Amino acid sequence: MNLNPIVTPGAENPVESPASGSSMPSGDKTPKQPMQAQAAMARHLAGATTQTKEAMDMLKVSRDSASQRQDAGPVVDLRDELDGYTVSFTSLLADIDATPFMKGLPDDRCQCPHWGYVFKGNMTARYPDRDEVYEAGDAFYIPPGHIPVANEPGTEFVWFSPTEELRTAEAVMIKNMQEMQNGSTP
Repeated sequence: MNLNPIVTPGAENPVESPASGSSMPSGDKTPKQPMQAQAAMARHLAGATTQTKEAMDMLKVSRDSASQRQDAGPVVDLRDELDGYTVSFTSLLADIDATPFMKGLPDDRCQCPHWGYVFKGNMTARYPDRDEVYEAGDAFYIPPGHIPVANEPGTEFVWFSPTEELRTAEAVMIKNMQEMQNGSTP
């Protein structure tokens, strides 16, 4: 697109208009945009036309569309994977201290980071130097090295976790839960 600057009588800043080699007459009533706005629009349109259909399709999941349901008694997870991340809609039906389930992970703590948002209730993560409470309305980041230690029954949140790191942590947690159900200590 060829953009030629034109100075309109009485205007402080030049404006651009598409031109095919000649300037627009000064009496033209065509709306004019500042050079920066037209340049930004041209960049936007150029970028939009070069994206593939796959890049423009939005990956998404909702509670209703989640393809996996994990029901572990007091914890209900509705989840799906999006481009290497697991998105989980979680309901905690009872207060849970996950400390015994972490045994066997490095430092006996979850090493998977999580990002999320609390819809209802609250939950507490324990770190080596502090406890952190996340309440309804909080967006959160839980870094590696935490243990979920308490929550209000009925707490609901959505969280995003790197799938491979989550699988590693969950494999240890599942093994520990199975051992506890069989009467042994993890």
